[in-house]
Amino acid sequence: MAKELTAQERAIIQQAILDRWNPHRLTWKIANHFDLSVNQIHHIKSKAMRDLYDRVPDIRVALKLKILAQIRAEVGQDEAVERQPEAVGVDIPPRAQTYEEWLRQNRMAASG
Repeated sequence: MAKELTAQERAIIQQAILDRWNPHRLTWKIANHFDLSVNQIHHIKSKAMRDLYDRVPDIRVALKLKILAQIRAEVGQDEAVERQPEAVGVDIPPRAQTYEEWLRQNRMAASG
């Protein structure tokens, strides 16, 4: 079972929830207000989000996904990563640039 939050940790979480007007500086503001380091605030916030995630029933999938999205945003991993799929033994033509090219590729694939 998760360890109970301290009064200071609860105050930090409450400020994080209520003071959302400038989310890019929120962690710094909280750290400054409570005389803690930014890393300590990140740790407290991630602990609180993890506890919240664990308390949500598995049937509440949408809520769990929202919590996970917030966790990703808090730790800075909410950026899209562009990757090209790797071909696995399939010889496919390059993506068609025009509709006519697409039709030609489909006719070639259908004929042989």
